[in-house]
Amino acid sequence: FLEKQLMNHQNTLSLGNIYFLERKLDEAWHYYQEASFLEPDNPWAHYWLAEIANKKGNKILAEQEYKKAIELGPEISWFYFALGEFYRKEGSLEKAIVEYQKSFNLYPESSWTHLALGEIYEAQNHLDLAYQHYRLAGDPPRHAFVSDGKIAWEATKRIEAKEEEIINQSLEAVKKDPEDGEARLALGNAYIILGEVEKA
Repeated sequence: FLEKQLMNHQNTLSLGNIYFLERKLDEAWHYYQEASFLEPDNPWAHYWLAEIANKKGNKILAEQEYKKAIELGPEISWFYFALGEFYRKEGSLEKAIVEYQKSFNLYPESSWTHLALGEIYEAQNHLDLAYQHYRLAGDPPRHAFVSDGKIAWEATKRIEAKEEEIINQSLEAVKKDPEDGEARLALGNAYIILGEVEKA
């Protein structure tokens, strides 16, 4: 009986996936719900229910289902990332950061998590943190051919170019006036952002 029940669960989950890919959300919802009834401890049905609820604009239910997926599969980094994306799109950036960090802790090599954190920190003007995460996401040996990694690598170069320009301008200003406190501050901040703390 148990083997038959598991087979039924896999079938219903697979059918849900097929309908989801075909954008037949009502049919997909039906099979994901059935899968969750057949195997209550499997987190993936709840993840997909959350995705559908989110697409349909039911934000309360979506959040509940994402959290249920995490409760049942706390070792799966993708669930935390998905909840982080949900919070980010809702404008709850601090909540998003918390979930992204949980995802990152489980899967430090995740280029998409580092990219998401980099984009949030850059938007908040925390360029030192943004630069760190962009560099991790865009590390060419690992992610040169991954779209997220390419975007992050380009962002890394953008920040580097900006800060190097500030460094050059500040060095020139300090040469002209060694007591120029504003130029020295800008110079120090630029070095910190680029991780060259010893120069700051």
